Amino acid sequence: EQVRRKAEAFGIVILHKGVVPVVSDGKRVVVLPVLGVNVGKGAVGDIIAGLVTGFYAKNEPVLATATAAFLVGSATERLYKRQGEMFNSDDLADEVARVYGGSCDLPQIMR
Repeated sequence: EQVRRKAEAFGIVILHKGVVPVVSDGKRVVVLPVLGVNVGKGAVGDIIAGLVTGFYAKNEPVLATATAAFLVGSATERLYKRQGEMFNSDDLADEVARVYGGSCDLPQIMR
């Protein structure tokens, strides 16, 4: 609810990268099933921002933001299972491409 209120007050889309990741534009709220581990690592936010920018070219802001966060979260989880905490932004960017090109099950909101 706090994320929704702040987004509404400022007229922006907010991605809260917490234990329960939330995206809101003040009207809609999307609770993501995953944001992954190690989202505080360097460049994770940059990768999310780059994806949001690309998705926003053809999608509305909440969908663009939720999709980008979901893909990065899925990629960080996969990397963590394979490599532990020993991955960098290059590894993450490569894994995002694999997740995006693969057959992951997107939540209903993103279909």
